[in-house]
Amino acid sequence: MANFKSNDRAESETANHANVTRGNRTGEVSDRPHAEPTVGRSNNGILVFLLGVVSTLLLVVLVGGGLYIFTQQRSTQSATNLIPSNNEPQPNAAPPPTQAETSTTAANPPAATTAIDPSLPAPQTLSLQVNHANGTTARLAGITFSDDHITADLTVTNGHRNGIRLNNSHDMVIADNLGNQYNLVEPPNNEDIRIDPNTTLKGKFVFNGRIAPGATTLTLTTNNRFGGNENFSNNPKMTFNIPLQGEGK
Repeated sequence: MANFKSNDRAESETANHANVTRGNRTGEVSDRPHAEPTVGRSNNGILVFLLGVVSTLLLVVLVGGGLYIFTQQRSTQSATNLIPSNNEPQPNAAPPPTQAETSTTAANPPAATTAIDPSLPAPQTLSLQVNHANGTTARLAGITFSDDHITADLTVTNGHRNGIRLNNSHDMVIADNLGNQYNLVEPPNNEDIRIDPNTTLKGKFVFNGRIAPGATTLTLTTNNRFGGNENFSNNPKMTFNIPLQGEGK
């Protein structure tokens, strides 16, 4: 009897084991779709999404930073290459003169740097006067010399009842004691030097030529060839004898 019960228990345990095993197999070949575990797949999707977001943020930072650096470089280069206009103050440039400085400069111009030729006579300050019979009075106040001309400071007052001419035949001249002659440079608007009655003519009369070396005296004459000495003469002849003084005599 004991052996029989043992065999029955063994068979019963074997049958139960078979049923359990069959149940598992039945689940494996079931007609329902096979459901795989979802926990691992969800974790992978979240990880991929986060990586994509991080990559996008890094790309935005890199591109934005590159554009900012490029813009700053362009701005710096443009500022470096900028040339100031004429209206802008130049670096290290002296400020423009004020009105007071400009006026002082204009009122006190720099002295001329041209040296005076020592071979020329010094400027002559004179006080020579000639009275003509017709009432004309002439006064010579000075005479100066240059490389190519002689200048006489002459004032003539016509006291005659008619108009007079000082250069009627183009013969108002300066001559030196060596026999050289220096002809008048005639004014284009008054070649014969007309002076109306009771009128005074004052000016600087220019004569062509450089004074000859060694000359010691000059003679200035109006109407030298055809001038008259009479009281009715309209072309008075008047002569100034000029002694030269100073350098170059």
